[in-house]
Amino acid sequence: MIQLIASLTTNPNEPEAFQTYFSTAMELMESVGAKLVQKIDLGNAVIGEPASEMVLLVDYPSYRAIDDVFQSDRYKSIIEVRDKAFLKYNICLVDNNELLG
Repeated sequence: MIQLIASLTTNPNEPEAFQTYFSTAMELMESVGAKLVQKIDLGNAVIGEPASEMVLLVDYPSYRAIDDVFQSDRYKSIIEVRDKAFLKYNICLVDNNELLG
């Protein structure tokens, strides 16, 4: 299992773009067996500024599944919509997910 973290800030002026992007992205994820595990809404920063307003944790069955989503023609067709929907959009792979304590 490969975990991916999406660090996102939505554009409040583009709710329709967000809905279009999110529904299409979820369909693509489901088609390769990926699952949205957790959505974390970030609150006020204790120090500095929040990096984003939310973080999503997604489990993918393989690196191939990640490529199948992000390199697909369908995903590429919604990149313009994605760019309207989000003020910040960052995707990172989780290198090590070790529970401490």
